[in-house]
Amino acid sequence: MSMVYHGGRVFEASRFLGKPPHEILDFSSNLNDFFPFEVVEEILRRHLQWLKYYPDVNHALESLSRFLGLPLEKIAVGSGSVDLLFKAFLALSPKRVLLPVPSFPEYERAAQAVGAQVLTFPLNKEEGFEIQVERLLEVALSGIDLLVLCNPHNPTGTFLAEKELLSIIETLGKRGVWVLVDEAFVDFVSPGQKPDLLPFLEKGRRLLVLRSLTKALSVPGLRLGYLIGPEEFLRKLQALTPPWQIGSLGQVLLEHIGDVWRVFEEGLPEFYRERERFKQELSKKFKVYPTEGNFFFLEVGDPLLPIKLYQKGILVRGGEGFRGFPEGFIRVAVKLPSKNDILLKTLEEVCNAPEGTP
Repeated sequence: MSMVYHGGRVFEASRFLGKPPHEILDFSSNLNDFFPFEVVEEILRRHLQWLKYYPDVNHALESLSRFLGLPLEKIAVGSGSVDLLFKAFLALSPKRVLLPVPSFPEYERAAQAVGAQVLTFPLNKEEGFEIQVERLLEVALSGIDLLVLCNPHNPTGTFLAEKELLSIIETLGKRGVWVLVDEAFVDFVSPGQKPDLLPFLEKGRRLLVLRSLTKALSVPGLRLGYLIGPEEFLRKLQALTPPWQIGSLGQVLLEHIGDVWRVFEEGLPEFYRERERFKQELSKKFKVYPTEGNFFFLEVGDPLLPIKLYQKGILVRGGEGFRGFPEGFIRVAVKLPSKNDILLKTLEEVCNAPEGTP
């Protein structure tokens, strides 16, 4: 069986290093440290009895529909955005899929699962890993069924503005090409820069928007995400979906999403300040690429740096599983200042250690 690599492998590190999970510093998964987990914990604790009942998915959808201001018929919920990603590929059944790379490995796995041919659009260091829209469209118009974009892009943090996204969607839509935009990190975009694609869905474009609640609310163990798209596509998706797409505790969270989201937004100013401070500190030693996500893409030079940090109980994201991930680069999440300072200090120690030092 092939190994699928992702960040956040805290339990594995805990076993290997002989440390309890809470002593592992995880910069490899892009979870939001600026949202107080206790808020979700308290809500779920009050509703643990709901585990005795089958979830009411329709009621959860109604709550999400009110929160988003979108018709119920345009929304699907699932056990994390990856669950919905694979179902979307199954519903679309594309023959040729275009992926900017490096990118989240599950896009390619979802394409392979439906037998689609994967075409790649390499993102280059010389261009700051930015997506060159005109060149992307040239490749896309050569004959594809589906373009997958992650915005902000994972792992590079690069970002397409709303005008650029709409140009891509409009141009490809005229050729009958679907565009799936994964907005897993869009809630961390700087104020005034966040694109709003939802009104564009009203125009009947071949557009799917995928979102995750894992990152913003730091609840990866709950597995909760949603997809927004045209009603006709959603009907096809639902026909392929088993009942009870989420569990009872996922229902609880969605029924409280308005209150929870206000707390998330209250933490954003502190996040933006720390993202800028962390960038300045990292830039003293490494090449740091601009980001609109809650992580940084760093050129560190040493391909063994992730292993050296791992040995000290710190996880960062190397290129395992990413097609086209350049050697000598890592991705690190933006955490609370106290954690970021530990990483900065450890990086200084590791990078200045004599060669061969364990």
